[in-house]
Amino acid sequence: MDTIKTHNTTVITDLKDTTINQFTKTITFEKYTVDTVYIKNNTDCDWLTPVKDFTITFLWIALIVFIIIFFRKQLKKLITHVKEFSIGKDGVKIVLDQAKIMAFSKSEISPELIREKLRDDNMTNKILSTFWNRQKKFKSDNSRWSFTLFSSSKEYSDFINSMYELIEFGFVEHDKITQQFYLSLKGINLCRQFESGLKKDIFKI
Repeated sequence: MDTIKTHNTTVITDLKDTTINQFTKTITFEKYTVDTVYIKNNTDCDWLTPVKDFTITFLWIALIVFIIIFFRKQLKKLITHVKEFSIGKDGVKIVLDQAKIMAFSKSEISPELIREKLRDDNMTNKILSTFWNRQKKFKSDNSRWSFTLFSSSKEYSDFINSMYELIEFGFVEHDKITQQFYLSLKGINLCRQFESGLKKDIFKI
């Protein structure tokens, strides 16, 4: 709504001949001072603004939900690497545990971190438990049992992320012809050494 104000404006309204006789001619002006406010109503209905604001808010919420659902495993890993977290007047402060990040970024990880991984990462534990449940039945380490998971499985996203992480550490190898995964010699030794940390939860294959 637009508002226009006019204050103390002199307005001439009439011009009158007030001659009293033929010898004297007089002209007078009548004037008055007004203090008025002119209001112009805006008849346009601005309905786009609330719709736009609602859409932006909805998209932000949807984006956050998407990140939480599809990157929950990565977020969980990030949280385990957070050393300090605080919120103050200057914003959010996040300090990562650099030692733990560097340890996991190397091809060799300590036994303590392996035990922590098997304890906290259910998918990695499930994969290694499945491998070892079948692999230990072979008399020789030269024979390998392999498997994979179909992409239609609801666990596939977590499965493939953990599997490629195990490949990066050298515990698992991938047959590109059959698209099957199997334990490397290093992975066999890992499972044998940390068998007590492997759970009974395995893939039903």
